[in-house]
Amino acid sequence: MTYKPLSPTGTAWFTTFSTNGSLWSNNNGATWNVLNTVLNTTKSCGIWTNSGLIYHCNGTDSFARNSTGSGSYISSFTGFGPRYINSTTNKDNFIGLGGTSLISITRDTGFTWKNYSLTTVDNWRSISYGGGIYCAIASGSNANVSSDGMNWTQSTLPVSQDWSSITYNNNKFIAVAKQSKIGAFSFNGIDWTTFMLPIALQWNEIQFDEITGKTIIIPSNSTYIAISDDGLSYKLYDILTSTVKPQVCAFGSGIILVAGETTEANSIIVNSGTFTTPLINPLGSGINIQNFFIKT
Repeated sequence: MTYKPLSPTGTAWFTTFSTNGSLWSNNNGATWNVLNTVLNTTKSCGIWTNSGLIYHCNGTDSFARNSTGSGSYISSFTGFGPRYINSTTNKDNFIGLGGTSLISITRDTGFTWKNYSLTTVDNWRSISYGGGIYCAIASGSNANVSSDGMNWTQSTLPVSQDWSSITYNNNKFIAVAKQSKIGAFSFNGIDWTTFMLPIALQWNEIQFDEITGKTIIIPSNSTYIAISDDGLSYKLYDILTSTVKPQVCAFGSGIILVAGETTEANSIIVNSGTFTTPLINPLGSGINIQNFFIKT
């Protein structure tokens, strides 16, 4: 996935959590503020911003909020609940990946959704957008590409493995897999080439920071993170605390926030290629993070 980067002027991160549906904001990776403690949901599959409002989905319904966190329900999904909503999109289009064969698209920032079908039923894991193309990957070897999110074309990843996450880095899609050193990249989502990561870990999520031009990968079973300047050659950093068990991360303007399946998170400041000691659990206890969005 690719998320909009944190602005250098320090605008807020917005996050959702599964335990109480809270919406939180942050502008330095350390100090967090609760904007709203009840979001009519106990989980989230996506969050994004548009025209000064914050939107989020819980897999069944979508909601609109203002900067203080107040707001209301705006629409429901029909036929399926998306696993997550990809917040890097074509202009104002947002796209939800259902996990089996359905894609749901909104062209009015969440007020109405329409379903479309991928080319085959599979365990679809991740989707990204770049260069005028949507690209989705499944956990085996299937990939799909589309220029409009409605009509999809089948493609094949170079290796059959547990592909987990995809992002778009400047001019190419980059995909990683769990418990593998093999990644893959493509300039068009059709023709794929493998590349090697430094080590085989449970690579869970890959993201690209538009401001720094760096790509970050986090595993779910390690204290390492991997960072690259070109998206293909990575350096390992043993920086995370052993109990965080990373699941999701936000990366923008020199701040990395990594959160896990436990109630712990790490917040790390990157300065000229060096890291601060992680701020452990900056969100407090009892928080199980579902996803992040970095508001510009």
